[in-house]
Amino acid sequence: MRWFRIRKATILPRYREHFEELGVEIVRAYFTQPIGVVVWEDDGGKWTVHALHEPMQLWLREEYDRPERKETWLITMEIAITILVAAELVMSVLDF
Repeated sequence: MRWFRIRKATILPRYREHFEELGVEIVRAYFTQPIGVVVWEDDGGKWTVHALHEPMQLWLREEYDRPERKETWLITMEIAITILVAAELVMSVLDF
């Protein structure tokens, strides 16, 4: 459960931009490919799964922390609302 902090990936900005263009599902699919598969090519050369394995892992962790934090806050709010409604019900029954 994460209430506040998202583990921010410390990766190069060009990796982040490219991963964001591809999206979580495609990066996850590349992450499971064999070591020698070329992920993309640019002026810097060919980038293989082996070269990008750690940045992919860090970026995916960051991307999965966001919905986890959102879900944690939703559950927290549901619990708070339930407690407040129960307290209102108890007060109504006791005629305060």
